[in-house]
Amino acid sequence: MANRFWTITALLLGACGGGGDGGSGTCSPTPAIHSSPPVDAVVDEQYRYHVQFTMACIPFVTACGVDLLEGPPGAGVDPIRRAVFWTPSASDVNKTARFSIATKPDPCGKRALQSWSVFIPPDPPDTSGPVVSLTDPSAGIPGVPLNWVIQAKFNEDVDAATVTSTSFVLVVASTGAAVNGSVSYANRWAAFTPAAHLSGLTNYTATITTAVTDLAGNPMAAPHSWTFTTSAAPDTTGPVVVSRSPDNGSKCAPVDGLISATFDEDVRTDSGVFTFRDSASSPVNTQPLWNSSSPQRKLVFGPLPILAHSAQYTFTLSGAALRDLAGNQMAGDHSWTFTTVPAGLGAGTWSRFSTAESPPSMNVHTALWTGSELLVWGAFSSSMVGGLYNPATDSWRAIETAGSPSARNYWASVWAGTEFIVWGGDIGTSSTQFRNDGGRYNPATNTWRPVSTVGAPAGARLSTAVWTGKEMIVFGGSNSSGINTHNGRYNPATDSWLPVSTAGAPNVELFHSAIWTGTRMIVWGGSQSFSCTEFSGCSGTGAAYDPTTDTWSPISSVGAPSARSGHTALWTGSKMIIWGGSTPGGDTNTGAMYDPQTDAWQTISTGCGAPSERAAHQALWTGSEMIVWSGGNVRPTLSGARYDPATDSWQPISLSNAPATTSYETMVWARDRALVWRAENLPAGYSFQP
Repeated sequence: MANRFWTITALLLGACGGGGDGGSGTCSPTPAIHSSPPVDAVVDEQYRYHVQFTMACIPFVTACGVDLLEGPPGAGVDPIRRAVFWTPSASDVNKTARFSIATKPDPCGKRALQSWSVFIPPDPPDTSGPVVSLTDPSAGIPGVPLNWVIQAKFNEDVDAATVTSTSFVLVVASTGAAVNGSVSYANRWAAFTPAAHLSGLTNYTATITTAVTDLAGNPMAAPHSWTFTTSAAPDTTGPVVVSRSPDNGSKCAPVDGLISATFDEDVRTDSGVFTFRDSASSPVNTQPLWNSSSPQRKLVFGPLPILAHSAQYTFTLSGAALRDLAGNQMAGDHSWTFTTVPAGLGAGTWSRFSTAESPPSMNVHTALWTGSELLVWGAFSSSMVGGLYNPATDSWRAIETAGSPSARNYWASVWAGTEFIVWGGDIGTSSTQFRNDGGRYNPATNTWRPVSTVGAPAGARLSTAVWTGKEMIVFGGSNSSGINTHNGRYNPATDSWLPVSTAGAPNVELFHSAIWTGTRMIVWGGSQSFSCTEFSGCSGTGAAYDPTTDTWSPISSVGAPSARSGHTALWTGSKMIIWGGSTPGGDTNTGAMYDPQTDAWQTISTGCGAPSERAAHQALWTGSEMIVWSGGNVRPTLSGARYDPATDSWQPISLSNAPATTSYETMVWARDRALVWRAENLPAGYSFQP
């Protein structure tokens, strides 16, 4: 990528002097920015720079963060991730964008400043013709309404003048007889509107010809044709709500949950489709969580405030703003009322544990239980740091940094009985920034040694890893070399790698789960991209890997949870529990248990006490229960619950003295309690005893 450059300056602003309470103890360390901004910026792609810095912060007195002093139009700062963001447009080509940021003032008024410039080069000449990326209706679909408008979406903007009744045609498939109609084009969508209703139970073929060109004059490489079948008779019945969450009359709706309605058919929505009011008929601010330009079978809504406990709410869907794909409106409004869960039902107790000599603030980190200590290790500035917490003495000791793996994010790791093994990760997004190295840490000697790279898999980020008792099995993850190209088995006794067969392996990269049963690794769910949508290949299947034979075998999908990613998976000793995650219809609070002995699934209750919908949450197994905590949906969720498989029931977790934020939290089970470590901002540790 040519002609991109940046320049950086960093200096200290402000001074601290005089008397008062601005002593050196409150102003150390001196504010400093340790990171360098990325050099790449591409038109219509978000430029994002995660700023890493150190400064003195006093809770409730000074803020830790950065300010954007100078930047191009549209640039801003994400205060949660402390990232500068900007999306260049076509008008920015061959221009230089200048940025300046500063840390927020420390107690002495000092700030660190960083400035840089980014040049946006022009895109290479366009020599490829447009491609049809989506059709409506899809190819082969039956039951298309007789009054349907036939549409095709292109992968790029095309010349509207080339989209005509001769370049977009519709014919009866069996006879080739042309269908009269008009053709229009807008926002990459070409539409063929038949002059009259189509015939029932008839196959039609639509074709986009090579006469269609993009804005550079490149024609389609080949015509695109697809066939569909019309319905037997016109659809004259409007959509009907078949289920709601929370259901009408519910007395235990989560205060931080989502609201949803499922229909008997796909629907389209107009503005004013819903109202949400409390018992005083006051509106509650609520966010629709779906793409309004696409048909939906399920509508999901996210109340932006946390709801009140023991409060009644009414949700109403407007019949005038809801219609099916045939244009039939819903027959009247649909309302339902529910009451939120009472306060004070949570079980268990929370307490804080010491942070003296704990690791510094970090974003990506690992936390695990060694059998006697909580091990925390992660990225801080341009290095990797960590610590070991002993609950028996409520004290920390530092993890040696000499010989540790180089700086990275999103690595895979396991506890191997006596050692902490780290592998892979990335330091960026380009194909040259994936790590295919690692390290082994021994807490008894507080020393690191490297992991062999001979025969090792390709580097990747967000891989999963399980410990078999003998080997670490690394699976999945994302890099530039494709799916299932970075799996491997590492034996620390011989410091050697073996490959993992790809025959029958799950076709996923990211946000899947992997557990060890004692004899096999089970991989389930996940996706091929960073989000789980109806177009991203979200998985609802799994497979079991036997390292003794290096073979995969599919597991049953009958009764399995819906397709999802970002869920959790636990091994109870006899069953795998899948819970939560992100589905094409939004975040979920559903799950199921899988028994490898019978190859069968059992659905988990979502009744009273169950946690609200969430993804990227924490979950652990206590020996008899699953504990779910934190995560997020439309907002971070500061709640959790305990699940008892023996009774298929949930009990909320007490929120008294619980963590107040969910910023980069991890949770491990430590004999008789859960230890939660919050690594970002002001690190904090919490102990939960059920």
